[in-house]
Formats: sequence, C-alpha cells, structure tokens
Amino acid sequence: MLADWTNFCRYGMLAASASVIHLSVPVMIRFIVISRLGVAEAGAGFSMALDLLQRPFWVLIAAIHTVNYPEVVGRFEHGTNGEAKQSTARLFDFVICATVVMLGGLIGFLPDAGRIFVPHEILASFLAVAPTVAIFYFLHTHLQATLAIIPHLQKSATRLVVVAACQLGVISVFSTVAVAVGLSPSGVVAGASIATAIVILLDSGPTIRFGAIPRWRLVTAATIAAILIASLSIAPSQPLVWLLGKIALSAIATALIAWWGNFLMLARRD
Repeated sequence: MLADWTNFCRYGMLAASASVIHLSVPVMIRFIVISRLGVAEAGAGFSMALDLLQRPFWVLIAAIHTVNYPEVVGRFEHGTNGEAKQSTARLFDFVICATVVMLGGLIGFLPDAGRIFVPHEILASFLAVAPTVAIFYFLHTHLQATLAIIPHLQKSATRLVVVAACQLGVISVFSTVAVAVGLSPSGVVAGASIATAIVILLDSGPTIRFGAIPRWRLVTAATIAAILIASLSIAPSQPLVWLLGKIALSAIATALIAWWGNFLMLARRD
C-alpha cells in the first residue's frame, strides 16, 4: 500500500495537476476576452463557441482511447519495443486522422448548425469566431492528449506539468497583450493557436525519440479530405438537396479515410 501511495504521489497527482492546468487555458482566454467585450452579444457568441467546440474533440479522443489505449499500455509494458512502437503509431494514426477530419466537418457545417442551434441574436458573433476556436481546440487537444501519451507511458509526470504550465503562461501573456492592443476575439484565439503550436513543437521530443511514426501519406490524405469538407461551408444549403449532398460528400470522404486507415480493426498487422 505504501508503494502504491508513493507511485500515486509521484505520478498520479502530478498528471492530474497537468490536466487541471490544461483545462484552465480556455478559462483564462474566456476571462481575458470577456473582460474586454463584456456580456454583450459579441461576448456571448465568443463564450458559446468556446464552450461548445471543445466537446466534440474530447468525446472523440475519449472514445478512441477507450478502444486503443489499453493495447498501447499492454504492448509498452509487456511487449517488445517494436510492438510498442507499432501499437502507439496506430493510435497516433487514428487520433490524428479522426480529429483532422472532424475539424474539417466542424468548419464545413458550422454555418448550417449555427442557424439551427445558436440564438439569432448572437449568431453573427458565434460564426465569426467559431472556426478559429475549432482550430485552437484541435491543437489544444493534441497537446494535452496526443503528445502526452509517451510521457504518460514513461511516467514523466513532471514534464506534463511543465508543458501545461508553459502553455498557460504563454497564452495568458499573449492574450492579455492582444486584448490590450485591440485585437478581435478571433485574433486572440488565433494567437493562442500559434502559441499552442509552438509548445507542441517544443514538446514533441519524447514522441520523436520513441519512434512511433504515423503513416504520413494517410495523414496527408485525411488533411486533404478535411480541407474538402471544410470548403463546403461556402456552398449553399438551400434547397435541402444541397445540404444532403454536402453531408453525403463528407460521409464518403470520411469513409474512404477510415477504410484506408483500417481503423475498424483492433490491431494492424504489417
């Protein structure tokens, strides 16, 4: 029992602290921006986008981890080095491709979904900032969930805390300065996205050294599919047949990526 408590203090509490710090990043952005905009229509649209658009990514990541992460842990702890790399690379394939296609879908169908679910009074401010917020959450999710996989496997909890604290600090400083110089909410979130991307580059060392390389051709194909789906936002949705056509095209692109990635199989044998 003493050993279990020692391990929990060394790893579990620090890992949980890192998660809390990451969760504080959107809260800090909201606080800084809303302090300037207030609770008027622009602030309400921004706040709604910040609330809603993080959830699809986390639901998708949680579902993928539920299926694939136990295999990754098992191969890392009990398998060979090659098996650990293979299972981890497969998880990276699945997570990156699924989230990038989802990002394209969010951007492509935000105007249609917004007209249905967002109050008309704040629709314009919501749509103005929503694509940028979606891109930010795409990067934020990968920093917190994807690049943290190898440190979690290696029990490098201190690194997780340092990375989370760096992201929070950099984004807090940038957002404060951006609001002070009068940038729009989209500009503030775009800056937060750039800052998160920089932290991702600086934090990618353990993943690169581990050598679990995703299939870049597949990732490129998923990115092209995401761009295609996102471009549908400029296509009309009326009459209804146009909207159904956009949905069908997106479904076909998604199915092709899933088929090529062989994501319906529990394990890939190369």
